[in-house]
Amino acid sequence: MNIDIFDRFLGMGKLTFSGLIFIVAGLAFLAVSSLSGKPASKIDTSKTVLYFGNTCPHCKDLAKYIEENKIKEKVNFEEKEVYGNAKNSKELVEVAKSCNLGMETVGVPFLFANGKCFIGIDEAKNYLRSKAGLP
Repeated sequence: MNIDIFDRFLGMGKLTFSGLIFIVAGLAFLAVSSLSGKPASKIDTSKTVLYFGNTCPHCKDLAKYIEENKIKEKVNFEEKEVYGNAKNSKELVEVAKSCNLGMETVGVPFLFANGKCFIGIDEAKNYLRSKAGLP
């Protein structure tokens, strides 16, 4: 009877050991990918995204410029609010990292286009003006 219990224990031990190896390997992969300085997710550089804050005065000024000049009719881009949306905020951080920007330089409005980052109303407006073919 003691042998049967021991055999069951060893069988369980092998299963637990395999599970432990799997967990350790997964944690090691996560640790290495986070230490590499590169985001775990792939940034889609084919998209143009305007990150904004819903209470940001510069963002409101840029939105007014976009509306007055019918930029949305001329330039295809997504808008993502970051103050109230944690997913969008995290995405903005990853995008900024892809441009090798320190967090102290990141603010909204923030435009990401063709793999490049444009920070602030002037840079965003200039990019959108150029893409819309405006003087």
